[in-house]
Amino acid sequence: MFHAERMRKLAINISLIVAGVAVALILAEIALRFTRPSLGATDTKIDTPRTQAPPSSPGWPLFRGHGGDDFVVTPKQDARRIVIVGDSFTWGDGVEADEAYPVVLENMLRERRGEEAIEVTSWSRPGWNTWREWKSLQPQLPMLDPDLLIIGYCINDAEPLNRRQLMELRKVMRTAQHEPSSPFVTWSYNHTQLGALLYNFFENRRVRKTVTAYYQTLYDEGRSGWVRAQDALVLFSKLAKQQSFPVLLVVFPIFDSELDYHYGYRNLHPVIEAAATRAGIEVLDLLPAYEGFDGRDLAVVPFSNAHPSPLAHRVAAEQILIRLEDLSTKHELW
Repeated sequence: MFHAERMRKLAINISLIVAGVAVALILAEIALRFTRPSLGATDTKIDTPRTQAPPSSPGWPLFRGHGGDDFVVTPKQDARRIVIVGDSFTWGDGVEADEAYPVVLENMLRERRGEEAIEVTSWSRPGWNTWREWKSLQPQLPMLDPDLLIIGYCINDAEPLNRRQLMELRKVMRTAQHEPSSPFVTWSYNHTQLGALLYNFFENRRVRKTVTAYYQTLYDEGRSGWVRAQDALVLFSKLAKQQSFPVLLVVFPIFDSELDYHYGYRNLHPVIEAAATRAGIEVLDLLPAYEGFDGRDLAVVPFSNAHPSPLAHRVAAEQILIRLEDLSTKHELW
């Protein structure tokens, strides 16, 4: 009798728990339907920086803000010229042209120094890496005649140039979203906001882990892309010494997570800095400057489009401006 009574109470408690969970799930679903109007939103794709440039088109000008693909290099007059070479981070993928850090930096310099004779030329294109940047910029450097060269560096600049090698490496990423694996998960994903939200959350975690692991492999000893990136830094440094202008490497984090213990590339920043230092190039690592910010404010789309937001571009420009004050005393920039 006593045992039966205990079982009855246990059954009642379990029923109450199940009912409570069901009510909570229903309320969560109702709330999500008001705040997330589209069912089954597939937001797991992480838009990482590219090393394969998009096709030339009016939407992807080679030199943004300088007339598109028909940009003509002209000799500087009385201006002090800063040339910034880079990839989609420098070009400003996902933001307006005047929000990209080269333009913001130029405006800050002119405002601070009260001079119009300062120009910042952004020599950048989505899809470039450090070696491609060197190959593109090197023939034009005598004409550009910079007083300072800034190299915008992204973690994926160590990807290989050979397309076959690149595709082989990228096989391990498997970043495409997996289809739900059971009828119940499929139904909840397609018909409930809560199911879609939970599924996308775990898919995002899986995708991010594979992307992080992929980027880590790029810096393994002897990887061709990393070897070429270091070669490019050495060549930039040698040419800068020949033409008597300083070089600054600006290292960006990838904005695919919060920049705290979640950030998966922290160990790579010292590796990149050490390589630049060996080449005789000064380094500005932007990671410490971003660590106090909410990571959701730093990405174009948190945390799926890992390119910098307008805020992240502005912070980069501010940090470069601070470093320029130090460089100006060393190299008489102004």
